[in-house]
Amino acid sequence: MLKRYCNIEDAAEFLTSDTGEKINEKDVLDLAARGLISLCMQFDGRIELSCYNPDTFSELEPMIINKRFKGYIKISQETIPLNKKEFGVYYAEIIEALDSGSKEENWLAHSKTRVAARPIKSFDEKTNEVEYGVFIIDTEEALIPTQDLLDFRAKNKEIEKLAADSEKPLSTKERNSLLIIIGLMAKDAYGDDLSKPYTLAKEIKAAAENLGIRISDDTIASKLKEARKVLQEKPE
Repeated sequence: MLKRYCNIEDAAEFLTSDTGEKINEKDVLDLAARGLISLCMQFDGRIELSCYNPDTFSELEPMIINKRFKGYIKISQETIPLNKKEFGVYYAEIIEALDSGSKEENWLAHSKTRVAARPIKSFDEKTNEVEYGVFIIDTEEALIPTQDLLDFRAKNKEIEKLAADSEKPLSTKERNSLLIIIGLMAKDAYGDDLSKPYTLAKEIKAAAENLGIRISDDTIASKLKEARKVLQEKPE
């Protein structure tokens, strides 16, 4: 994808073709509402700016009133509804300023700094009185950063790989290594020589239940027997 931003329909088509699963526009909005991708829009108009640190919410720079801005803003995930075609928000985060030389571009260069924008409906030059508006987001015109889609795809590929690897049967070497670890941990933690697997299994089962983990003592004893057998074949 060569475009830096794409609309929700294009994002749905991209994810569908990439995953093989039917993804619709509502699914894309759901991903944005979960914070997995960003929902953005273009804006060209008057705004009020403030710079803040999202970790502390402390203001880092004085507020700029009545500034002309052209660029892209990001809608906070908490404000994204799943069942509306159009909605409004009072504040949004600036993610890309297109008018060169503007002060917010310096803020955007710092990874921990964010620039919050609030739209201005009217401004009285004589009295400095401000009437604020809202950002109106039409989901048919909203945008998704292409890089967000690529990052989301990469994460999904990694998850799929981990899931596939977890389903592969262990090799004999891997299995024996795990059994050795189990055996050594059991001996070290309980001071047991593994000769009484069921006695030890009851203690491990009780410890597991304290953590909310349910496992039978038969299962535990079986693994302890296997661990003992492998350990007896290895030098202590």
